[in-house]
Amino acid sequence: GMIINEQTGEVRWTAKEKGNYEVWIHAVSQSNPDAAGDQYFYLNVFSCSNPAIITGTITDSKDNPVNNGYVQFIHEDYMGNKEGYYENNYSEVIDGKYSLEVDEGKYYMGFQDMYGFYQIYEATYEIEKGKLIETNCGDNLTIDMKLLVELSNELFIVKGRVTMEDGTPVAYTSVEFEGTWDDEGTPNGLGRGIYFSAITDEEGYY
Repeated sequence: GMIINEQTGEVRWTAKEKGNYEVWIHAVSQSNPDAAGDQYFYLNVFSCSNPAIITGTITDSKDNPVNNGYVQFIHEDYMGNKEGYYENNYSEVIDGKYSLEVDEGKYYMGFQDMYGFYQIYEATYEIEKGKLIETNCGDNLTIDMKLLVELSNELFIVKGRVTMEDGTPVAYTSVEFEGTWDDEGTPNGLGRGIYFSAITDEEGYY
């Protein structure tokens, strides 16, 4: 039922039921068939006309506001993936604050930072042990989350060069850094999965 006006490019569509929809639009110029473009959309259609608004703060174990990462609300059906449908809502965390809208339902809340640390609300690393949060249309909820660890916001720059034994540079190859599992404060190493990669230039530098 989605319609694209070929003169103006306007897209019109009315969803008939709630759910997650993936839309891929491929546009080709009528005057120049070689000129084309693609646009991808991920649409989450709610049953609520006035969705629940969730706000809160994310702090680490020493009550410092978290400066990077995102909050995720995962619908309870994620565990069984009933009929292939589950809601997944995201919000960026800025200076410890987040805000997002969700449909009515029951959700697991998770936090993840850009370095691979994750935690499920309230104080676990396993989603099946998380606390379900129930939302109704029109709700205004405040949900704060305190992490089990102290997060560092320090960044470091690592530089180097990759060469063969005879000194010949190895160009355009992958250099990978994988963090070791840190069990301190994270049972069985859960909650940490840090990985960085770079590509060498033509002289082998990264």
